Amino acid sequence: MRALGIDYGDARVGIAITDPLGYTAQGLETIHHQGNDKIVLKRLEEILAEIIITKLIHLQLECH
Repeated sequence: MRALGIDYGDARVGIAITDPLGYTAQGLETIHHQGNDKIVLKRLEEILAEIIITKLIHLQLECH
């Protein structure tokens, strides 16, 4: 299982995800928001949707 890391700062938010075994994390993206949390939440929603859709595709391919 992977874990998503969020490093929230005043002007930027760093997003990272672990490897499949959960041993190391790699940076995914830095979101520049200048204090506007709506920017962060919108981009997080997009990132999570991408992760979920990718996981569902992989699971579907494994079933066939």
